[in-house]
Amino acid sequence: MKKQLVIVLLLFVLSLSVVVSAQEVPVQGGTFRYGTTVNPRGMFNPILYTETYDGYVIDVVYDGLIEIDANLQPQPKVAKAWEVSEDGLEITFYLHEGIRFHDGVELTAEDVAYTYMTILHPDYTGVRFGTFNMLVGAQEYKDGTQATVPGIEIIDDYTIKFSTNRPHAPLLSSFGYGILPAHLLAHIPVGELETAEFNLHPIGSGPFKFVEFLTDQHVTFEANEEYFFGRPNIDTLVYQKVSQDTIPIFLQQNRIDFIEISPDQFLQVSDLGHIDTYIYEALSYSYIA
Repeated sequence: MKKQLVIVLLLFVLSLSVVVSAQEVPVQGGTFRYGTTVNPRGMFNPILYTETYDGYVIDVVYDGLIEIDANLQPQPKVAKAWEVSEDGLEITFYLHEGIRFHDGVELTAEDVAYTYMTILHPDYTGVRFGTFNMLVGAQEYKDGTQATVPGIEIIDDYTIKFSTNRPHAPLLSSFGYGILPAHLLAHIPVGELETAEFNLHPIGSGPFKFVEFLTDQHVTFEANEEYFFGRPNIDTLVYQKVSQDTIPIFLQQNRIDFIEISPDQFLQVSDLGHIDTYIYEALSYSYIA
């Protein structure tokens, strides 16, 4: 069933860049403090993470081939376009030229292939193999009986083709995983990736660059000045850890600009005059056992 959450947005952000002015023109600059009640684990790798709040970090550091819009439809991202074969067994992605990782190295089809080949590798320790096991040769590669995956083919630096052994309707929507920088990770044995220092200091191609993670305190990012799709309006983004019982205090003292709360907390904060509250229907479900 649909679960309702309440979003609390401080009017204080009217002084920050993320708020649209009367002319609805975003103003560049400022810091946005996003309150979270759960601490990230610190696995900031898009093909290895399992925790929701690690995903929050990944969402702003990396870009995938596609992204899912508000209507749950796939839209171009790193891939500027794609073609699906008539039989539905092949997807060819055409990448933007000039997208760069945060260290300045260009993102190419080699990075895309590395990302998805790693998911299929026999020593991969993550949970996403099943999403792509219909790629031609995936199971054989996973089992160690085949050295390559014919279903992943680099055509040129900006074109890559994925082939499946059976139709799989949701395949396109699965290509939203952040693209990893092969030049930083390919030398690490796949079985050791889970303990790589990279996971705590991620480098992607997304709108924000990772700056700092302090356990039980915050994660800090800075705007990617060279972001291919346009510099973010915010200079600094902070995911601020807040315990459930201190949410009203943080809101009252203007120490966070945005947080999701439960309906039970609504009455505790609705009387604070300097905040706005919004109710929305979340794309989630719950159950009674």
